[in-house]
Amino acid sequence: MKFCKDCNHCLQEKHTTQTPSFWRCSNKIDNTCLVSGKIRYKFCDFERSKAGACGIAGKYFQPKQGD
Repeated sequence: MKFCKDCNHCLQEKHTTQTPSFWRCSNKIDNTCLVSGKIRYKFCDFERSKAGACGIAGKYFQPKQGD
């Protein structure tokens, strides 16, 4: 099974590591703000939903290296 916690794209910020619903996905697919040009990281919860780019199957999952 593909879990975001095991994915290279998962950003677990120090103050939110105990709250997975706040983890962010650093996969840059469709995350560029068309106004500022900056990357907007989406929440892993959304990305892995049916509406998210990664989806339930974990389409963009990349295993973390060295864990």
